[in-house]
Amino acid sequence: MKKPPIRLSVFIIVTAFIVASCIKEHEEKAQYTPYNAETATVDDVVRLANQKYLHAEVSGGDESQSFFIPNEGLIDEYLARKEHTMPGHKGQNNAFISCLASTGLSEDQIPLVRRALLAYENRNNTLIKRHRQELATILTRAEAQRSNLLRQLLAGDIDRPEFHRRMALLRTNLQNALRQLKESNASEFSRSYRLLMQHLHDILEPRQWHSFTDCLKGLTS
Repeated sequence: MKKPPIRLSVFIIVTAFIVASCIKEHEEKAQYTPYNAETATVDDVVRLANQKYLHAEVSGGDESQSFFIPNEGLIDEYLARKEHTMPGHKGQNNAFISCLASTGLSEDQIPLVRRALLAYENRNNTLIKRHRQELATILTRAEAQRSNLLRQLLAGDIDRPEFHRRMALLRTNLQNALRQLKESNASEFSRSYRLLMQHLHDILEPRQWHSFTDCLKGLTS
């Protein structure tokens, strides 16, 4: 048998080396692929919801308006309930439920999803109630301080620049109090949410899970 020409042997060796290098490069890139719809895990979505919940947004708070916290500082991911899946229910504007419904649940999946949501709702009821009560206390305290500053302004005890300076400080204190409130509840919300997402991960088909988590990612954008 004739030996292959030297040039052909070199070509084969070089080609094999290039292919091996490409495969290695592809594997390394895949290992460090950032979060996206194709690689989303339960940990990914739990982390995203936690980050969204911990955002402390305060609105209002001036001479004519009290401070208020949009959506009471809660997020749709933590407020999802079984009844939101019922046709015609006003809670259908819950963005989390909208993402879930957009996956095209089958007749077999719907009762399983509702059962998971009911268990989730039951776990969260006490936690949400506590969050709202603590937030109401924080807002009541802030409103009393705002009203006091407004009285001082109208009475001429402080000028407008001083009023705005103190209001800015009051806003900062309110944001800090809200952040502390959320941090105290974050781990419990995350644990409950993780259980829900684990159940949904088992119920949904891979295609549905990818679509669902991609939609959830969009809620934090």
